[in-house]
This record gives sequence, C-alpha cells and structure tokens, in this order.
Amino acid sequence: MTTFTPTAEDTRIYECAVLLPAALSDKEYKDTLKGIEELFSEKNAKLLHKDEWGKRGLAYKIKGYAEGKYIVYHYELKPGDVRELEYALRLEKGVLRHLLLRVPDGYEVIDFSKRFAEWLKEREQEEETSARERE
Repeated sequence: MTTFTPTAEDTRIYECAVLLPAALSDKEYKDTLKGIEELFSEKNAKLLHKDEWGKRGLAYKIKGYAEGKYIVYHYELKPGDVRELEYALRLEKGVLRHLLLRVPDGYEVIDFSKRFAEWLKEREQEEETSARERE
C-alpha cells in the first residue's frame, strides 16, 4: 500500500475512476486511455498511480453495455483545474462514466487488480482444500 502526499502547497491528490465499454477493441481502448491521460497532462497533472481493473459486469446497463473496463488513476493537480477536467471527461469519446474525487490526507492507495488476483488464488486453494477434506 502506498500513501501519496502533495509535492506543492497549491496541489492536491485526486482519484479518478473511469468506466469504458468492454466491447472496445484494443486500439480503441488504448486510444481512449491516451485521450484521458492527455486531458490530465494538459492541466500539468502528475500521474502517481494507474490501476487497470479489467472487465467487470455492471449492476445495470449503461448506454446498452452490461460489462465495462475500469481504470483508476491517482493524479496530483491544482484544485482549480478539476471543474474543467470533469467537463472534458464527460465529453471524452468512449467514457461511459467517471468519478473524480479528492482523496483525504494519509489515504492509502491499494492496487485492487493485484489484490483481486491474490483473492482468486486464495479462493481456488480453499476450494481444493475443502474438496480434499470431503474425500
């Protein structure tokens, strides 16, 4: 787990979760990510962490999609640029939903994609153990 602190007094740490359609081709997916990252770089935001969760099912359909790909970014940027970024993300082609939040001081960033993979391995081992016990 990592804790980020702002490097300047006039910047804050923000978490941006983005939902993209799962049906995007690899090229479209990479182009969309590049477009999102360019929006932040135009505002001189510093990328601290990027966590690609991969494809997940949605609780309800969004614009006709039942599955989406989640990406969570952590950026350091000035609070005055947040409103413009929110607007630009709403207009960005390929973005179904986004959420841009300021994280509290001392917030620990967890790499969920790694934790999920570890959980899957643990679950598989538990199933194997319980199957052996039943025999």
